[in-house]
Order: sequence, then structure tokens, then C-alpha cells
Amino acid sequence: MKFSIIPPAALGLILVVSACKSGDGDGGRAEGNGPGAGGDGDGDGDGDGQGDGDGDGDGDGDGDGDGDGGTGSSDGGKDLPGCGEVEIVPTAQPPNVMLVLDKSGSMTLNFWDHDGDDPDDDGKLADGVTDATSPVTRWLSLYNVADKVLSDFDANINFGMQMFPSIDACPNATASSSNCYNVGACPVQGEPEVKVGENNGAMILQALPAADSTDQEIRGGTPATAGIRSALTHLGTLDATVPAFILFITDGAANCTEGFSVPELLESYDSELPTVVGDAYDDAKSIPTFVVGIDIIDALVGEGMDGAPEANAYVELNIVAEKGGRPKNDGADAEKFYNAVNEAELEAALEQIAAEVQSCVIDLSIAPNEPPAEQQIDYVRFFTEAGDEIPRVEDCSEEGWRWIDLGLVVEFCGDYCTDFKGGAPFEGVYECPPAG
Repeated sequence: MKFSIIPPAALGLILVVSACKSGDGDGGRAEGNGPGAGGDGDGDGDGDGQGDGDGDGDGDGDGDGDGDGGTGSSDGGKDLPGCGEVEIVPTAQPPNVMLVLDKSGSMTLNFWDHDGDDPDDDGKLADGVTDATSPVTRWLSLYNVADKVLSDFDANINFGMQMFPSIDACPNATASSSNCYNVGACPVQGEPEVKVGENNGAMILQALPAADSTDQEIRGGTPATAGIRSALTHLGTLDATVPAFILFITDGAANCTEGFSVPELLESYDSELPTVVGDAYDDAKSIPTFVVGIDIIDALVGEGMDGAPEANAYVELNIVAEKGGRPKNDGADAEKFYNAVNEAELEAALEQIAAEVQSCVIDLSIAPNEPPAEQQIDYVRFFTEAGDEIPRVEDCSEEGWRWIDLGLVVEFCGDYCTDFKGGAPFEGVYECPPAG
């Protein structure tokens, strides 16, 4: 059985399966050596050699009593399951991605040059710009970018969404004092606002505060650790064979440390964040975290009693990004997280991450796909377009392909995964067991 694996970047390609059979399956006379040798087979492959078959072409008894239809496969000469000429379109398994989004008060209290027409923030326009636009809130940009990315990748990624803090932050805030300096700044839902699922884009946008929200809707502290914990708990309830990721987006350092009280609750950096992220990546589930910063400066901020943690968010997010296992450019740069200084850069970062997490996993059991027959599992092979065989490996620390779920789910690893996501066509073969 031979087929072509279709990469996610390709369109309109088909996986073609050619026939392979065990036994002659033609209803002809089996040259059995037992009683009744020469019977034409009864189609049930019971190998009784009695010559009682009807010769209708659906199997032979071979007369030697092994019931193998002449090949030793014990299938009576029938087509192996999965053989026979069919066409299927293989689809990469969409990964599970939790968006963990900062909804703290600074997302509306702080405005930024979203379109980069004043890149130095000095009142001087960028080259070629004649009419400056007004700055907008960071939340408006985050909403706009989320809308774009969800639209582009909704069909290829199973998204979920967790906000920190939750929409219930600062319940006693007033129009004159929208934020709060108490534990009410730090609530996070125990379950995500939107659980991971297929085609969740519209549901996520509906659950988010509107793009033009003000400090009356976007307020509170930065309980990032609690948001990550809740997202990880949810991901842990899903199928562990499906790749899972967290996309963590924030505009500052974390506070709201569990067990702390005011003022430390809000004025101290929550050093648990890198530990929680690192443990998620290092444990058996290996859930990586991508870190995206919104206009993060490399400086100590939050000194004094201002409700923000005293920390250098740039330094701290670098640490979180490394602990999460997916630093920008594989950690080659001094800046380990994706630091967007305008809306275009934020969109580019999220688009790059979404493209990277697209799966190299193929579930052969999902219709219209068809997995190999049990007898063929040990004879599955994959090849590059040039005809070079892709080695089978035990885990993705090596270059090649592996079974995630034997006979059902395949994953390409290393450079082969990169090539696959980039559109390289692979070929696969479900070979039939050898006769005899």
C-alpha cells in the first residue's frame, strides 16, 4: 500500500493507496496436501482442504490445515483490511493551544504607538509618514491581533483561552477608581473562559472584552501564574497524544503571588511563574510555553506603592521564555521572548508562533484517512520526495518519524517536521507481510 502524506501547507493533494493481498483470493484450486487436496476453497479460509468452496473468488483453503489461504497469514486469502485501492486526504492533527492573555489594568491605562509612525516615541514621525495617528490601548491591539490570528489559523489549531485576571476583577471599582488595591485585583477562573476545541475563534472573541474596552472593563493585577496553572490543568484533561502548547501574552511582570497579602500581593514579583512554566515543559506531558511581551522595556519598574511589582519585566520574561522551552529563534538571541513594540510586530509574533505549532502529527484513523491493517504495522515506511527513506525513531530527540499511537498516529520529528510544515511532500508505504 503506497500513499502520499500531504503537508499542511499543501492544497488539493491526494493520498493514493494501491492494492496488496494475502493469498491468491481468486477462488482457484488450492494445491493442498491434506485430505481433499485440490478443493477450490470455500471462501472462509478455514484450510480444511475439503474442496467444498464455491470458487467465487473470495478465498482459498489450501489443504494444509493452517487456514492461511496459501500465504501463512491466517486470513484465508482475503484482502487485508486497509488494502484495496482507495484515495484519502491525510490531515495533520491540529494541536491544542491555550491563549493565556493579560487583562490587567495596564492594558488600557497604557497607550502605545500601535502603527509605528512614531517609532522613537519622541513626537517625530517615521520617514515617509505625513499624518500621525493617535496612540491606542494595548488591549485594542491585542484584540485586533487575536481576531486576525484566530481567523487565519482556526481550522488548523484547536484554540482555548484563559484571561488573567478574570472579568470579575476589582468588583467594587468605581468610575473614578477603576483599579483596586486588594485581593480583588487577582481572581482567575479555575477553568478557562473558553476550553480548547475545534473552530473556537468566534467563541473566544465573544468571550473577550470588546476591542474598545476601557479601564471599566480591563482592570486588576497580573496573576499570570494562576492563569498558567488553570490553562495547564485544562490541557491535562485532553488527549495526551495531541501536541499541546501555551501562548502567554503579557505587558508586564507577574504579581498576585498565592499566599501573599497586600501590599506584597501587588508590589512583589511572583517568582513562581518561571517554576510553573518550567515544570510544565520538563514533566512527562512536556507542554511548552511561548512568551510574548507587549512593549516591555529593559528597566526596573514598579518602585513605590503603585500596585505594580518591583521588577525588570524584560529580564523576568527572558527567564520564563527559556523555562518554557520555546525561546525566540531557539534561544540564539539575547532577547528570549517575542517583544512587540507595535501592533504589526505583535501580529507577526503570533502568526510565527501559530505557524510553528502546527502539527507534524497525522492521525490515520480520522476519516477519510485509513490506518494500516494490524499485519502491516511493522511494514510501514516513509520516504522523502527524493526517495530517501525517513528512519523510524523512538522519540523526537532524533530525526525521523515515530508512532505516537501504534498503528494509528504518526509524528515526523526534527528537520522532517520542519520540512513537512513547510510543504515538503512525503511518501509512505504500507507493505504487506511477506508470504510464507
